[in-house]
Amino acid sequence: MGFGELQAMPHALPFFPQVAQILCARSFCVMTDAARVGPGTALASHVARTLASELKVAEKQVYATAELLKDECSVPFIVRYRAANTGSLDETAVLRISKALQQQAQLQARCATIVKELTKQGVCTPALLSALHAARDLESLEDLYLPFKPPAKQCLAAKARELGFGPLAERVWSQQMRDAELDAALAAAHDAEEHVLNVLADKISASSNARASLREAFWRDARVELRLVKPEKKPKVASAPADAKGGANADGKEPKPAGKLHDYSSLDGLSSRPSEMSAHRVLAINRAEKEKAVKVVLTPPPQSLHIIFTEALPPRSGRRKALLEKAAESALKRLLLPSMRRAVRSRLTAQAEEAAISVFSRNLRQLLLQRPLRGTAIAGIDPGFRSGCKLVALDAAGRVRDSCVLFPHPPHGDREAARRRLRELLVAFGCTVVAIGNGTASRETQQFVCETLNGVSELSHVRLSVVSESGASVLSVSAASDNADDAHLDVGARGAASIARRLLDPLAELVKIEPKAIGVGMYQHDVSAKLLESELARVVQSCVCEVGVDINTASVALLKHVAGLNAARAAAIAAARPAHGFASRAELKKVKGIGAKSFEQAAGFLRVCGDAASEPLDSTAVHPESYKLAAAVLKHAKLSPADLCSDARRARLVSALTHARSDGGLASLSAAVGAPVETTREVLDALCAASRDARDTLDGPLLLGSQMCQLSDVSIGSRLRGVVRNVTPFGAFVDVGLKQDGLLHSSELERLPGEARPPEPHAVLRVGQTVTVSVVRVDIAKGQLSLSMRQGATPRCGTSAAQASAARGHAHSMAQPPTEAARQVKPTSQPTKRAGRDEPDAVRRTMAKRLP
Repeated sequence: MGFGELQAMPHALPFFPQVAQILCARSFCVMTDAARVGPGTALASHVARTLASELKVAEKQVYATAELLKDECSVPFIVRYRAANTGSLDETAVLRISKALQQQAQLQARCATIVKELTKQGVCTPALLSALHAARDLESLEDLYLPFKPPAKQCLAAKARELGFGPLAERVWSQQMRDAELDAALAAAHDAEEHVLNVLADKISASSNARASLREAFWRDARVELRLVKPEKKPKVASAPADAKGGANADGKEPKPAGKLHDYSSLDGLSSRPSEMSAHRVLAINRAEKEKAVKVVLTPPPQSLHIIFTEALPPRSGRRKALLEKAAESALKRLLLPSMRRAVRSRLTAQAEEAAISVFSRNLRQLLLQRPLRGTAIAGIDPGFRSGCKLVALDAAGRVRDSCVLFPHPPHGDREAARRRLRELLVAFGCTVVAIGNGTASRETQQFVCETLNGVSELSHVRLSVVSESGASVLSVSAASDNADDAHLDVGARGAASIARRLLDPLAELVKIEPKAIGVGMYQHDVSAKLLESELARVVQSCVCEVGVDINTASVALLKHVAGLNAARAAAIAAARPAHGFASRAELKKVKGIGAKSFEQAAGFLRVCGDAASEPLDSTAVHPESYKLAAAVLKHAKLSPADLCSDARRARLVSALTHARSDGGLASLSAAVGAPVETTREVLDALCAASRDARDTLDGPLLLGSQMCQLSDVSIGSRLRGVVRNVTPFGAFVDVGLKQDGLLHSSELERLPGEARPPEPHAVLRVGQTVTVSVVRVDIAKGQLSLSMRQGATPRCGTSAAQASAARGHAHSMAQPPTEAARQVKPTSQPTKRAGRDEPDAVRRTMAKRLP
């Protein structure tokens, strides 16, 4: 009996019902056990084949990685220390296998639930069980279960069955009635035809083949159409009087601030196939629909009814044909179209959320791995108007040496006293960099600092850097900021210290902040919070493990992100940390909560640095399980672990091991020490990078001089230097020192040699990267700036020279205080001429200096 026949006879059982029940029960038990394993579920053969083909690797590599994941190994640990098992799969491949295991576990868990329910109903036949086992995704699984799913009490088909029209509909479906007999049966009762049609429509809508074909047709050929909704005019209501002491109304409740109004005019009239819609467009539509700003209409493909006729209906003729086709039309209109619309919107949203989370995680990774400004005393300023500018001075180790509040801006305006205090603090603690937050009053504070530094010879070496202060206010009042060094500081000073430490060591400071509070994403507030938090936590762990952690100096906030550790274990390590520090990694085994598995996963990413280390290899990324191999490698090169302890001997070690890292030398060395090639390469890489930080190869922060570029100085054709703040699929946002970040659209990227189209933004740009751009459009009224990296970029329609001059007063009188920092302008080889005159001198001055 095939599954098609089973659908036609949903209550039929095979000749041996007891055997079927036993088979179903056994299947349920096995699948339930598999679902309990979670990510460690045994990988199905068809999944392994698909992954191997997709990743272009051997199936044995996929199975080996799955076994490691089943053994609760973390992804960073597998990538770095189990390359011999996986065949050197990278992090992307291991994550893809991990995701496939999780999806398979979910599928098996749902299948087990369905089997249990079908067993209770007595309809779990071997044919149905086989079909359930063969389902490759949740949609297919639900389609198979739909004919047996208990109906809703209020549905029309359920009511028709309660009235006794179910058997008649089954006879019509199975061709057991002649036309005359059918007409007589339909005429025998009032509304009999309508009730039969409802039962038949329900049966047609449950066809798994038709639903699968319709889903693909809708995804491929349907049209998503939008139109703006005119806002309703609401009558004005007199607001309640405000309380004299505060902003509360007479009822004691704070008035709700007006939400930000978004411009959705670009969505008006949009018409596109679902398969062609970009992720950011889908998320914009979802937000606009949530705000009731647009109406979304999904027009079905023209072949929808034909699909139902061919996929869902049995052979038909005569009176029965007309009845079945009428039922098919009813099924399409009432049941299938709403279901398909929901399926398409869900698929669009799921794909868009996945893309948005991918953008956020990639940008977050680049932000966390920015080059630190080590060994520098930094002054941090959290700017403000009424509450003043919070100022702290940090030493090279990140400890707060002094703090105060300056009031250089209205309504206080004690500018001269603020200048004296700032100069005193910079000189007293030897600060060479001033980090200024990019929030409210940032631009005014930069101007104040520049005025303070100008003409002071002993401060001529001091540079400015504008730092994103996203999450600083939240961090200043959270438990993550509580430490012995900051215990005496108030909330404002903690925020300023966080701004300064983001230059000193971005990774160590930013891990204290909830990742979604860092504004480097795309519609991060419109995606699934659970998925976003899970992915961002994984990214933070990956970054922390890539850089490594000094176990004697790391905070709990940093330690808890190390593979194998959590918040409780990190707190236990910090509490057990001796006054002189841990002398070796092996001492971690004595810490409560650190078992054999935790130590195995975490040890390689933890470092014991400095004079306290009793084992030189503890300062490297070599895992303790490979110490004997590392000693053998060093001995083969006529070296010893002690050579890691001094810079001169370390340079000799790197030079001696360089040849061994080549392909030919690596093979002979692996044979000599009796270890796999992958493990030997891992040890060599760790030894050669013992004193290096992977972040040192990146650009340092952009440091500014003591002069500024004004908004009125920027014109079309100007060449500016800025920092990439965010990268999205449609372009990047670059901070060039104005109120708003400039948009560098993907079409304005320089084309790669031999390529007709511009590259993807994430392929050539990263968060924190310093770039040189040209201005192609300025709209002062809207506060918009369009940028380009193309050679000979064509200016767009924008503000003319005369308009720019006339609008300067408007730009400086804008009510909203600027939030971004000024960057300096890089001069072009030939000054650009506009409107018969050269650019202003301020545009041609070179004031930006990069960290050497």
